Amino acid sequence: ASSPHSPARIGVFHVATDPACTQPLGSPLPSNRLWKAGVKMWADGTTFIGTLASSFPFLDNDTTRNAGVLIGPSAESVMNYTRAELDAALESVVASGLQVAIHAHGDVALDITLDAYASVLSRHGMLDTDHRWRIEHWSAGRADQFRRAVDLGVATTLATYQFIQLGDLLDGTLFPSEIGARWVAAADAIKAGAKVSFHSDSP
Repeated sequence: ASSPHSPARIGVFHVATDPACTQPLGSPLPSNRLWKAGVKMWADGTTFIGTLASSFPFLDNDTTRNAGVLIGPSAESVMNYTRAELDAALESVVASGLQVAIHAHGDVALDITLDAYASVLSRHGMLDTDHRWRIEHWSAGRADQFRRAVDLGVATTLATYQFIQLGDLLDGTLFPSEIGARWVAAADAIKAGAKVSFHSDSP
């Protein structure tokens, strides 16, 4: 980005656990090439080590037992924030004008994140604005959750790599087919009116 002919344009997200997360980037590089776009939070853990906050259990088999996952359902026990903590973290970002991106895999994590977003966006008159707050991954997202995100103006960035690379593991090994075969339900998001983006979660 320091090269005058570089085509790279990099918007970075600062982890919310850093007290300086809402402060300016402080880079000598031009702000049209490198800028702080927002703040990143993690609502829950991840699917493949069993720490997604979900209302449904993992299947009990050799694969899940060998992985040492909590068969579950884990619900709020694996959340990284209580609802009050999440509200407080969002409140600390609002005044900065930065975007917010929250990692959420499980349906319980998605519900809690959407509830927190709805509360803070409403309190600060940010509904129906181009706030660009988003949820990342949406692994176990339901159709009603996608519709709610659209109503809140929350962006949906979907972890397509999960079903492309790991679909056979999700469908019938980690979860029953009625859950695993609908992982990262892109069609539900599109039908809800979401403008989706896709990511690999890889550098």
